[in-house]
Amino acid sequence: MSIAALQRLTEPSPDAGQIGLGPYAAAVAAHCLYLAPSTGRGLTRWELWEPADGGVGEPAATAAVEGALFAAGPAAAERARKRARLLGPLVCENVTVRWGAPSEEQRRLLVWPHWALKCLYAPVGLMAGKFWRGEVADDRRGRPVPPPPLSFLSLRPAVRTRDPQLLTSHPEVGDIIAVAADDGRDVLAPVLDAGARVDESTWPRVRAWAAAQVKVKGDHCGRG
Repeated sequence: MSIAALQRLTEPSPDAGQIGLGPYAAAVAAHCLYLAPSTGRGLTRWELWEPADGGVGEPAATAAVEGALFAAGPAAAERARKRARLLGPLVCENVTVRWGAPSEEQRRLLVWPHWALKCLYAPVGLMAGKFWRGEVADDRRGRPVPPPPLSFLSLRPAVRTRDPQLLTSHPEVGDIIAVAADDGRDVLAPVLDAGARVDESTWPRVRAWAAAQVKVKGDHCGRG
């Protein structure tokens, strides 16, 4: 599978070690109540992408990578929805990207794809998370979390008793998550024409839609 600006190097797999994230995934599991049982049952999967041209730099190339990151997201989200129906709520799909852009650039390029995915999938009870290479953060107990060696978007079913409280930057999204149920709807129907291909060419339309949703505070959406 390829999306013009990105090419996928590995198929989704529960083996984080195949993309160099084995030690990171094991270390982060100690900080995440969800990740430990999910990885223990082989329900968390990772796929690796990289920019087709090896990096970013020119504004057009940067916009293309941003759009490609989003385009990879719905495919992962739909896999998570399907797997959740079969395997339960501990499934997780991670879209991981390896490229040489500075960490701040990687963080910035995740912001809008993450926000769009969050807005699209909250009504069906799916959480979208963003993590960038070198990110410095603490867990809920104030303990430092190991910085990710690669950037990634994470899609998983929401835990309705807990996740709404994590969305402190966006309580409106938390309210949606708290009552959400996956009714099988096409989440892209309000945004794109029926049968429209999700790729870089449709990203400007999706981004404009996302910008019109719940107002984003400060640095746009949070981690959850």
